[in-house]
Amino acid sequence: KQLDILDSKVRFCGPVSGEAKNRAYLEADVCVIPSYSENFCIVVAEALSMGMPVIVSDSLAWGEVEARGCGLVVGNDPDSLAGAIYNISRMELSRMGVKGWQWMKQDYSWDTIAKEMANLYQLQLI
Repeated sequence: KQLDILDSKVRFCGPVSGEAKNRAYLEADVCVIPSYSENFCIVVAEALSMGMPVIVSDSLAWGEVEARGCGLVVGNDPDSLAGAIYNISRMELSRMGVKGWQWMKQDYSWDTIAKEMANLYQLQLI
């Protein structure tokens, strides 16, 4: 509110689902997930699969986003998050989005998961 960016540049929309969630991902530039603890945190995978770069807290199991070039991993405090938002706004978001989408397709697509499960079952039969 002090920065006068609410509604014009930053929007806190609360929970969304279904088509509204898809629209929200497609309309946003970056998905920021300042969570203190979640196991897989499906929001990260959803955003990346929609081609959206992410900023995730270092409390999540998504530390690989930075190494893969599709987001930033930062401390979960206001200064770190603000700095990450500032920094990512000066990066090539579309290229980061493509890298995230490729990662999700490569490692988390149904084809990949099905092959991994089939391999696991075959190993159990041996």
